[in-house]
Amino acid sequence: MTNELIPPDLPEKFHSLFASYHNEVVRLREINNALRRLAFGRSTERHLPGELIVPAGSLFNEVEIEALKVEEIEEQPEEKKDQTEVKGHTRKVGGRKALPENLPRVEKIIDIPEEKKLCPHDGHALVRIGEEVTEKLDVIPAKLFVTQTKRQKYSCPCCEQFVIRAEPEASVLPTAQFEPGLIAYLAQQKYLYAMPLYRMEHSFKQMGVDIPRTTLARWMIAGGECLKPLAQEIKKFILSHSVVHADETFIEVHKGTGKSPVSENYMWVAASPEWSKNAVYFEYHPSRSSRAASSLLEGFKGHLQVDAYTGYDAVCKENDLIRVGCWAHVRRYFEKANVSGANSGRTLSEKILKDIKELFMLERELKELSPAERKSGRENKAPPILQRIKEKLDKNLDEVPPKSKLGEALHYLAEEWPHLEHFAHNGELALSNNRCENYIRPFVLGRKNWLFADSATGAEASASIYSIVVSAKANNIDVFEYLKDLFTQLPSLMKSNPDPNLSHLLPWNRQRPAQA
Repeated sequence: MTNELIPPDLPEKFHSLFASYHNEVVRLREINNALRRLAFGRSTERHLPGELIVPAGSLFNEVEIEALKVEEIEEQPEEKKDQTEVKGHTRKVGGRKALPENLPRVEKIIDIPEEKKLCPHDGHALVRIGEEVTEKLDVIPAKLFVTQTKRQKYSCPCCEQFVIRAEPEASVLPTAQFEPGLIAYLAQQKYLYAMPLYRMEHSFKQMGVDIPRTTLARWMIAGGECLKPLAQEIKKFILSHSVVHADETFIEVHKGTGKSPVSENYMWVAASPEWSKNAVYFEYHPSRSSRAASSLLEGFKGHLQVDAYTGYDAVCKENDLIRVGCWAHVRRYFEKANVSGANSGRTLSEKILKDIKELFMLERELKELSPAERKSGRENKAPPILQRIKEKLDKNLDEVPPKSKLGEALHYLAEEWPHLEHFAHNGELALSNNRCENYIRPFVLGRKNWLFADSATGAEASASIYSIVVSAKANNIDVFEYLKDLFTQLPSLMKSNPDPNLSHLLPWNRQRPAQA
C-alpha cells in the first residue's frame, strides 16, 4: 500500500500493522464482491442470454421468449425488417437459410382436383406449366430393429460325416446382442451429446426393449477397448509435432483406483497445433502428478503449451521441453481483478486488459498466414505491446497487496512471463491454450450429466471413445457413421493382425461423402 493511505498521526511502529490490516480488508472486500456475484450474478450462466437469468424469465419459458422475439420482428415496418438488433448482435430477417443439399429428399406432390383442371372461360383442359417447390425439414426418430444373421451350413450327402458352416463375423463383443450401428449410436449419444446411460435405458424401454444400464456400461467398455488401438495412433500423431497443447480436468471415479470414491481423478488431454490436422487424445490417470504428465507426453520433444500447473514442470525438465504460457489465463486473472477486485486497482487492470486485447487482435490479423509469415508479423508488432505490459508489471508488482485480486493477477503474470514471451518469436505457437480447452468442453458437459465414472476401467474406455469422438467432430465428419464404420472394421482387422496399419481409419483420412 502507498504511504498516502497511512494516517499522518499514526505512530511509525504501527505502520506495518496498519498496512497488514488494510490489505486484509481489501482482500475480504474482494471475496465479498466475488461471493455476491456468485449468488446474484450470472456465474455459470454467463453465456446464456440475460432474459433466461433475470426473474422476468427462466430456462423453462425459452420457447415463449423466442416466439415473442419473432412477433416483435414481424410487427415492424417492412423497411426495418432487413436488419434487426437482437441482444447484442445484428441478425438478418426475412430470408431463410437453404436446407443442406446433402440431406435426402422425399417428394410430396400436391395436385389440384381433376374437375378443376378445366378452364372456366372456354372449357379447355389445362396444361401443366410447372410447379412451386417449398422445402421443410422433417425427422425419423430413432427406431430399433433386429438384424437376423443366417450362417449357411453344408454337409456331404455321401458320407454324411462332414459338416461346415460360415464363420461368424468378428464383432466388438461376440457374446453381446448388438450390431455396430447400435453401439455407435450409444457412443454418439453418451460422448457427443452427453446423454447418461440411465436416460438411454429409459429411452429403450419406451421403444419396448429392456436393456439395463449395467449392460449398456459393459457395451461401452467393450467399445472403448475396441477403439483403443486407433486412439493410440492419434496420440502418436499428436506427439510427432514440434508443438503440443495439453490440459487436464478432474473426473470422479468410484472403484478400482485405490482412493476414496469421492476423490478427484483426472482426464488428461493432448491436442495437435492449429496448423496441423485436428487431433485430440484423452488419457485417464488416477492422479494429477507429474508421472501422469510424463505418461501423456512420453517421447515428445518440442514446445509444450499449457497453463501454469506445476505438474508439467518435471516432464519439461526431464525431456528438455520448452513450456509455453497461455495469455487467455492471464486475461482471466485481470478480468477477475477488474470485476471483483478493489476499485483502486481497476484502472491498472483495465489498462493491462487493453494491451492483452491488442495481442489477440494481432493474432486475428495473422491467423490465416503460414507459421513463417506469422512469425514475421509477430516480431514486427508484438514486442511494443509486450514492453508496455512488462513496464506496468514491474512498476506495480511490489505496490499492490499480493493477496488482492489484482495482486494475484500481477504475480501470475510475473511468474509466467518467461513462458508467455515465446510466442512472439515462433509462428508455430499459439497465443493461448484455448484450442485444448475447447476440446475438453464436451467432456466437461458430459461430466455434468453423468457426474462420475463407476470404475477405472470405465474411465479408461471413456478416454478412448472421447479421443475418437472429439477428433471426428473436429474434422467435421459424421460421428455416428464414423463410429459405425470403426466398430465394423476394427474387430476384423485386429483379429487378422494384432498390429495392423490403421492410418486409413484416422478421422482426417476418412473419405467424406460427396455432397448432393
